[in-house]
Formats: sequence, structure tokens, C-alpha cells
Amino acid sequence: EENNINIVQQNKLEDNCQIDLTKNEDEKKAVEEGNIKIFKTKIQEMLNSLWRMNNLQQNSWKEKLSMFLKFVFEKAVNDSGSIVYCATICRSAEENFPTFRIPDFLIDMYQTERMIWIEMNEAQDSEFGVPEFFQVKKKFMQRKFVSIQFFAELYKMDLLPERVVQECIKNLLLDANEDSIVCLCKVLTRVYEPLDQETNKGMSRSPQTGLTNLSEHLNMLDKLRIQKKFSSRLNSQINEVIKLKV
Repeated sequence: EENNINIVQQNKLEDNCQIDLTKNEDEKKAVEEGNIKIFKTKIQEMLNSLWRMNNLQQNSWKEKLSMFLKFVFEKAVNDSGSIVYCATICRSAEENFPTFRIPDFLIDMYQTERMIWIEMNEAQDSEFGVPEFFQVKKKFMQRKFVSIQFFAELYKMDLLPERVVQECIKNLLLDANEDSIVCLCKVLTRVYEPLDQETNKGMSRSPQTGLTNLSEHLNMLDKLRIQKKFSSRLNSQINEVIKLKV
């Protein structure tokens, strides 16, 4: 009888840990539209279910945790207002499931996104109808900029190494358009102090592949400000960011 109860409990946990956990279309729509209250409730249900599955030593809990992290990631990149909350959830998951190696999983997700950036940058207008190309490109750029801000927040929570943020900064500087520089200003404002300290510490020990002193990035940013005809509002943001190195 006890075994039958355990089987029922495990099946219930299995059902409760599906990727969206929505019981009806209204709840699903609310989550998709950014109803953070319902989203937080669902996230807590998912975490509780995962924790119980782990304690019951179910073989599928790692697969479910992967689905959960992808769900949180998609929420973050589709709703920039939830970035900090979603990063906090990843931090909580890392603390509760230390054997899963969540930082490694997040690095893999970063690498996947990075490959999409490269492929999209190499795509030619001829590969799409011109109107379609610009529509796809616009959505891609929006996702890219928000995902970079999410990666920066994950770095602040010790879930990604400084190398990832440095690569993102270089990528934004290479894009060198108004939208990319707006994103760069947000990223540097978010992580400048800890990233500067960690970078200097690492470079003082030995040359670090992929790391650049942040003052070099700021010098490049200042040159772009002079060369490009950015809006006065963005120029003001750039000036504020450059002051961070003082």
C-alpha cells in the first residue's frame, strides 16, 4: 500500500513539473503577458516539485531541472522586467541542486545564443525576402540585447565567469549601433565594479585569454561617441558610464 502511495505521489510530481505547469489557458496567457505574480507562483511550484523529486531520487529530476532553467531563461529574454528575478531563481536553484552544476548549464546556454548571434550576423538579405529579413533581424536583436543583460545579471550572482560578460561587451562594441550601445551602457552600469575588480585580479596573476582591462572598453566607447552621431540622450548615458572608471 505504501509503495502504491509513493507511485501516486511521484506521478503527481511528474505532472506538476511540466514546462509551463499551467492548468488552463487563462493562466498560460497571464504568464506569457508578464503577470509576474502568477509567474512567481508557478516558479515556486516548480522549484518545490523539483526539490521533492530530487529527495525521492527520481531519475528524471535532472531533465526536469533543465526544462525549468530553459523556461526561466525564455521568460527573462522575453520580459526584460523579470531579468533580476529570473537570475535570482537560477541562484536559488544552484543552491538547492548543487550536484547539477548549473553554471556549466548556463554557459552552454550562452554558447548556444552566441552561435545564433554569429549565424544571424552572417545571414544575407538574399536568404529572406527583404521585408521578412528586417522583421526577423529586429526580433533577433531584441532577444540578443535582453539576453546579454540577463547574462550580466547571472555574472553578478556568480553563475557565469567574467569571460562571458567580456565577450558580450566586445560583441556590443563591434555592433557599434545605437541600440547595441544602449545595451552596453546598461550592462556596464550593472556589472562594472565587480567585473573591473575580478578582471584586474585575474590579469595581475597571469595573462588571461579573453579578458581585457575595462578601461580599454571605455576608451573604445568614448571613441564611438565621438565618431558616431548618437542621440544626445545616449551621449549622456555614455558620459555617465565613462565616469565609472574614475
